[in-house]
Amino acid sequence: MGNSVNFFGGKNLEYINLSDNGFWEFTGVINGLTGFKTFILSGNQLDILSVTFFDPFPSLEHLDLSETNLNPDFISASSERLFQKLSDLKKLSLERNSLTLLSSNTFSANRNITHLLLSGNRFNRVPFNLKNTPELQVLDLQNNAIVSLDRETTDNLDRLAADSGGFQLMLGGNVLLCVCENVPFLYWLAHTSVLFDRDGNFSCINNDGVLTHTKAFVDPIIVWRQCAGQFYFYLSIFLLCTMIIGFLTTLVITRNKTLILSSLLQMFTNFKVLKSKDYKIGVFIGYADRDYMFACTDLRRYIETTLGLTTYLQDRDLLPTFDMAQGIVEAINSSWRILLVVNRTFLNDDHWSLFTMKSAIFALTPANPDRVVVLVDKQLLSELPGDLLSSVPEDNIIPVSRWEMTYRLREMLRTRLL
Repeated sequence: MGNSVNFFGGKNLEYINLSDNGFWEFTGVINGLTGFKTFILSGNQLDILSVTFFDPFPSLEHLDLSETNLNPDFISASSERLFQKLSDLKKLSLERNSLTLLSSNTFSANRNITHLLLSGNRFNRVPFNLKNTPELQVLDLQNNAIVSLDRETTDNLDRLAADSGGFQLMLGGNVLLCVCENVPFLYWLAHTSVLFDRDGNFSCINNDGVLTHTKAFVDPIIVWRQCAGQFYFYLSIFLLCTMIIGFLTTLVITRNKTLILSSLLQMFTNFKVLKSKDYKIGVFIGYADRDYMFACTDLRRYIETTLGLTTYLQDRDLLPTFDMAQGIVEAINSSWRILLVVNRTFLNDDHWSLFTMKSAIFALTPANPDRVVVLVDKQLLSELPGDLLSSVPEDNIIPVSRWEMTYRLREMLRTRLL
């Protein structure tokens, strides 16, 4: 058909079937068949095809170009122009041609089309704008490369189904993806009014790469567990970890706020921390009057003899005529370290214990953030005042099981007092 062909007396001819005739060139012009409605060319070789070949057939309603070896590049570039003059076209078959694309606005001039048969190609989506085919009733996309349909496409398909009352979409032979990203599409498959082949149950590959079927994703609880449930599980773990980290960070900052402030001041300013030589007294020892033996003997002897620091003991260094409160405050303010010996008597029975602890807390400054050290009976840890626990660095609170100068206690005192 490379040359022009003229038919005389063919105005009343309505049906032409040239299938499987070995025709291989369609570049000429056929005149005189302006009234025929069905043209079947399946099984021929249409790889050489003119974009104007179908222009002389304005009354054509059914065109069959299935299995005609159409050139994919030619169709992707010229399909709009190829069918432009077929305004009465209702049924078009492009099956089994290995097509991948159609040109933009294909079928914009074919608004009466009702049946589009596109099976056996390589389309990965609906290859035309569904708004150009308002009368479409059947769309056959079987055995293509479709894995999912986007939201805009499904909305347009729903609109066609609502307008026609019986729109059918054929998707059999496509291997869909039943993965979490496609849950909206899978939900649409189960709930749309569009009619499907195979009862809407298509082969698909799940998140684990296993071949399954779309009906397995109808139950929303299953979808939640497999997709959203996993996401929210990881989200809850993340939020839990964030809360734990936030709690621990807050706790550390609260317990070490003076030390942190001191470190920041040293880092960003010329602020300098004080040293033991800046104080008149090495260690102020706070203890209960009734339990003076450990504090005034073993503990004092270790600090003065082994560590070489001077000590302040109220039973020894506070003058009888001096005001008790003033003496405690001045001694604390003059001391490099404040060592509190907290036993049951000190905590519950000593009249000056609370005052001594309060004064020690007020003496904490960024210039000396490790100033207070607490020796406490480990059974009394939970009974220590909250402001003392929140002000003294955790490492400076030393629980003891018995009031003896053990090796462990000596080493802990050495690292904290020096």
